[in-house]
Amino acid sequence: MQISIAVINIAVAALVITSIYPFATGNFQVHLPDDSDVGWYYDDGVVTLSAPVGITNGGFYDVTDVRLHIEVENMTGFKICDSVSEWGTIQAGSEFMELLEVSVDILELLESGAYWMLFNQDYLDVMIEFNCKYTLGLIKFDAYYQVAVPWDGLIQDISFGSPELVNSSGEYHVRVPYSITTDQILSGLGDFGLEIYNDISSNPIASCFEQISLGTEYDGELVLSVEPDVAFDLLYRNQTLTVEIEIGLRDFSVETVETVDWVAPTEMVIE
Repeated sequence: MQISIAVINIAVAALVITSIYPFATGNFQVHLPDDSDVGWYYDDGVVTLSAPVGITNGGFYDVTDVRLHIEVENMTGFKICDSVSEWGTIQAGSEFMELLEVSVDILELLESGAYWMLFNQDYLDVMIEFNCKYTLGLIKFDAYYQVAVPWDGLIQDISFGSPELVNSSGEYHVRVPYSITTDQILSGLGDFGLEIYNDISSNPIASCFEQISLGTEYDGELVLSVEPDVAFDLLYRNQTLTVEIEIGLRDFSVETVETVDWVAPTEMVIE
């Protein structure tokens, strides 16, 4: 009887030691990505963040029922993603790596009220809850990790240079240089259109539409035709102009509004 009890005690002690050993020595590890490991890509209206996440099981037993619960919020607490991944079993003495992907549907983002994220920098707070079982399912292991990932915004800058009022053989134009910077994950051509309103009319005084290159800083010049009465009003009167801008990014369009304090030049460029 005493021998049996001793054998049982030895077995329990061995079970405890082999269970604690990998955690105490660091042979069981969860590997989270660094900022340099995070990749971004865009396709069909969806921005996807991808990063490698791995588990090293250097212990004596398989790790079972591996589960990752991922929540993503921006810095104001707006929830962007809530998903669960089941990884199953990771065998003893092995290492498991998986590419973790978090998708941000831009149209859903717009419809949910986070419109400003398209134009502004932010941080995505990625919260990972890790659950698994160890030692033949006798030990449950839970851990929580938090990673902050910078978000740059898709439309990073829209700026206008100094405008000129032009008289070209009796045709009147407003000529203004502009620059649009979009995130490098975008590519190809996009659409850029605008309508300009002054402070005395509900109808636009000028409009234009052209194509721009996406994924870079694009510089161009707008030439907006205006009626003679509008041209002379701009020539002599300081006023606030409202510019309604629409940018087409392949799969969807976004709109924004800028105000411009127009300073009357008192003379035109004659061409």
